Amino acid sequence: RGGNPSDAKAAAEAFARNSAVFGRMLEVLGMDLWTAAAHFSDPVGDRQAGALVPLVKEARKLEAEALRIVKADLAGAPPREQCHGWVAGKTREELAAPDPVVVLSLLENA
Repeated sequence: RGGNPSDAKAAAEAFARNSAVFGRMLEVLGMDLWTAAAHFSDPVGDRQAGALVPLVKEARKLEAEALRIVKADLAGAPPREQCHGWVAGKTREELAAPDPVVVLSLLENA
């Protein structure tokens, strides 16, 4: 059985920090989450580009941290065929939950 609660919490926190960085990127671009796709072809000004560079670097670092934690945690997870009972016992909402804490807690209890 894989799944260390402290690893799940650390990964969830890294994903949350990464999400916050993407929120700051949208602010720099003058976009919000719900309309961002409509602006993808808009040009980016020099000031915006300069402000985005450190945010992109921060996001990449946080993403790598979260993935490292999840990979290490999953290395001790049971084989896929042993997870069938885990999936069968969960509600659709639990399986589709976008909250990383919920997703990682489900994985840790597999």
